[in-house]
Amino acid sequence: MKREGPPLEILLRRLAETPPEFMQEPRIGGRAQVVVPALVNDCVAYFGAPARADTLAQFNTDDPRLRPKLQLVMVLVWLLRHPVLKTFDLSSGDVLSVLEGVPAALGASNAAIYIEDPERREELARTVLAQFKLRPEGESEKQAADRLMAISASERKRLLRASRDAERRAREVREALARKAARESADKWTRE
Repeated sequence: MKREGPPLEILLRRLAETPPEFMQEPRIGGRAQVVVPALVNDCVAYFGAPARADTLAQFNTDDPRLRPKLQLVMVLVWLLRHPVLKTFDLSSGDVLSVLEGVPAALGASNAAIYIEDPERREELARTVLAQFKLRPEGESEKQAADRLMAISASERKRLLRASRDAERRAREVREALARKAARESADKWTRE
């Protein structure tokens, strides 16, 4: 996040105004309306060269479990086509990296939440900027990183998991100490 990027508000507004066409069903196994590889190719070409066919193949699937990923990619295409992002010398490779990496980083199960929920909208916009190594206009690197960590649902899940693990370990230690104390007490009574 070395370089200053666009104002965050522009990206948040863009996400909030996502047209319903970008929330339609992605084509999976030849069914549905939206051909995601075509959207991806148009978006990548907007930033330079079109994508290679083998690269686009990952966005063409028969696996219905990939529906949430494809729907998030569609939302990302809408966001990335904002003219303000074109002014930051982003390459088509950078854009393709975001289209591949952001859904994996967010582990999204429902793309609509990144449009409807203000905090998730901010998480998506900040994650995209971070993938481009940009920070929101007016924020320092530290502020941008701290805010992204604070709103990150995946970070929140990781911390919750770590907290549960630490509590489980503490409980196991307490139980082991209680068993040891009981054995020592029993041994003392046996000796007397």
